[in-house]
Amino acid sequence: MLEDRLAFQRLSTWLVDAKSKNINVTIVSLPGIGLSHYLKVYSQENNQDVSYITDINSLPSLKSQNIIDISFHQSPDIYESIDKVVLASDVNQKFIIVIDDPSWLRSAHKDNCRFLSRVYRTEFFPTHAPEDIKAMSLEINPKLSPAQLKEIVDQSCGLARLIKYLSLNSPLDDNLKIITQPLISVLSKCTDEEITKFGIQLSPLITKLLKEQYSISGYKISINNDYSVTEGDCKFSNILSLPERDILQFIIDNQGKISKDKIAEIKWGSDSYDSYSDQAIRKTVVRLSSKLKKYRIRPISKVEYRLEPR
Repeated sequence: MLEDRLAFQRLSTWLVDAKSKNINVTIVSLPGIGLSHYLKVYSQENNQDVSYITDINSLPSLKSQNIIDISFHQSPDIYESIDKVVLASDVNQKFIIVIDDPSWLRSAHKDNCRFLSRVYRTEFFPTHAPEDIKAMSLEINPKLSPAQLKEIVDQSCGLARLIKYLSLNSPLDDNLKIITQPLISVLSKCTDEEITKFGIQLSPLITKLLKEQYSISGYKISINNDYSVTEGDCKFSNILSLPERDILQFIIDNQGKISKDKIAEIKWGSDSYDSYSDQAIRKTVVRLSSKLKKYRIRPISKVEYRLEPR
């Protein structure tokens, strides 16, 4: 039963607590993680006090608790419309706002957003625990064997969209790439810390999908003979230095990632990492990133950088 799932229990605890304390909360999630289904169930069970909003331009009557579940991944500037609703609301009308792209909280949009100043708490919605995965899988396909259930637990990372796909014994073909594309696109922009907050341990299947995502992205940026860069179909006039060219080329060839020691090696020679500060490496990356228009290079851990769309 839905009420027995740990993820739903945790979510219900957050929402009931937010309601009792009369506070605004943001919930950070991923596309296809399963949060929307749980929010719909919660709103239906509490429909006297809770409204569930999926279209900011067609609002229902606001209630004491209002869930806004609109994709920030698909519409990064949706915060502008949410700002208007939240700032115009009554003091007793509180909001649960879902942000389905953690990288949005590191973007310029976040800096311009106003509703966040009224948010009391931010939670990361977790992936499903193994027992939840097994229960969900058997609800979808009661004929699954213990070995098949273990494979779904091991490969799905607790992500609802993958659990459903794998439970149906669907082949690992292009349909899987299409179904998981929003999830993988967002997951590829997550930092190690964010992935940990979701409780995700990357499975071989997720790792494979992420590598394919990087491979696809890699074809959208190239370095020209004059050391200018073409991003997408646009050639930009900023000229790279020789070390910048080599660093960027390594990133392109290495599925969008580069370590700090590799940056030091390219710019200052082998075994040079300990001779140069993290600040010097950071300045090198910032300078290179500033010359790109459609992409940027950002830290994803204490020792690594990643190329991503702006």
